[in-house]
Amino acid sequence: MYKQSIYIFLSLFIMSGIRASTPIVDGILKYRIESSDGREQAVCCGFADNSHTLEPKPLVIPETIHYEGNVIPVVSIADSAFRSTSITGCTIPGSVESIGAYAFDYCRSMRYVRLDNSLRQIGEAAFSNCHRLESFIIPSGVKDIAKRAFDRCLSLRFLVIPEGVETIGENAFRCCAITSIRIPSTVRRIGLEGRNCDVFFGCWELDKIKVDRKNRVFDSRHGCNAIIETATNSLISGSNKTAIPYGISEIRAGAFCYRSRMESVHIPASVSNIEAGAFGYCPGLERISVSRRNRLYDSRDNCNAIIYTGMGTGRLHTACQNTRIPDDISSIGRYAYLGQTNLSAMVIPENISFIEDKAFLDCSDLRFIALPDSMSHIGYKTFSNCSALRMIIIPDGVKELNEDMFEGCTSLEYVILPETIEKIDNTAFTGCSSLNMIQVPGSGLERFKAILPKSLSPDILIPDNR
Repeated sequence: MYKQSIYIFLSLFIMSGIRASTPIVDGILKYRIESSDGREQAVCCGFADNSHTLEPKPLVIPETIHYEGNVIPVVSIADSAFRSTSITGCTIPGSVESIGAYAFDYCRSMRYVRLDNSLRQIGEAAFSNCHRLESFIIPSGVKDIAKRAFDRCLSLRFLVIPEGVETIGENAFRCCAITSIRIPSTVRRIGLEGRNCDVFFGCWELDKIKVDRKNRVFDSRHGCNAIIETATNSLISGSNKTAIPYGISEIRAGAFCYRSRMESVHIPASVSNIEAGAFGYCPGLERISVSRRNRLYDSRDNCNAIIYTGMGTGRLHTACQNTRIPDDISSIGRYAYLGQTNLSAMVIPENISFIEDKAFLDCSDLRFIALPDSMSHIGYKTFSNCSALRMIIIPDGVKELNEDMFEGCTSLEYVILPETIEKIDNTAFTGCSSLNMIQVPGSGLERFKAILPKSLSPDILIPDNR
């Protein structure tokens, strides 16, 4: 009797497993049947066959399906269910409570999504890369917007985040066309776990930001058009029209990245920390000023830049297209010219001896740059993706060409190296598809052959026998 009971139990367990895992087809869609609290429910897993994935048609997910004589509610959409399909729109019924990770990722033709307030969960990257999606109203039942939920929805201009939402995940709205946003009173976390940060990175048209006055974690004091973490006075997200208020102590990395219509910025006296890259990819930025009462930063001699004064002779922290490098600083900081696409030519003065990592990263229009003889160090990825740069002369004091220094410089044809070079990283010229000549001192030709990256032919080295 005992053995028979065990056999029956195992049989039922195995059958229930088969029942749960075997997809069934109803119409053009397939489902997985699951049991919860003794109640059967259906998970929509996508199209039944590939013939429907490329059809540019709207999709309507049913509220229920029929299976073995039973009416079963459709309660969720599975991970990656409709990923990379050609649907033009989607209507999701009130029975659906969750949308899985990547469920509609790369549905590039999808223009709309119709939802019910019964939805409770939007998974990671659920609607990422839906390039034609124009508007979205987050249902009031959703508490957490997962990371990358709407990442790179390039046409998403209208967005409503309702009361009830508590967290907005990392890069949730990266590279969207949002023009204005309101943060409700219930939001407690924006960005990374344990560190609030910008989730609107790359939203180039973002002009207006408002935080509900009842929010206890964030504010947008004095109508500043920014999101400020109240307890730390840290500005985590800015807009094209932000006026940084007095009292702000910190501007976090990426806070203004890709605010392409921002023309000017003023740093008040209260700011004591500006993280590297805070103003990256702002090609329209023309004017930068710092309060004369600020103890750590200045914009001396109307240089149109942020100079960090907390070290020795000073460091160029943030630059713009109209920056004039002062003659009394010694270094250019990390990300200083990040994404300054309006920068076409530059002569770095003799007082600069040190360029930090990624200083000119993604300056895609930079065609010419002259480095001074005083230069002793150039960091890694310094000129990465400067795709218009055609030639460069490395000064005598430089000893190393660091990792990815010229990565992606697809127009770079001619490089002149000094005798002082001791090391060339294997990735220094990655992606330099036009590179055809590296001039080196004639007396050191064999030594340069030994340190040349393996991806380059020794024939590329041309000795200078002068």
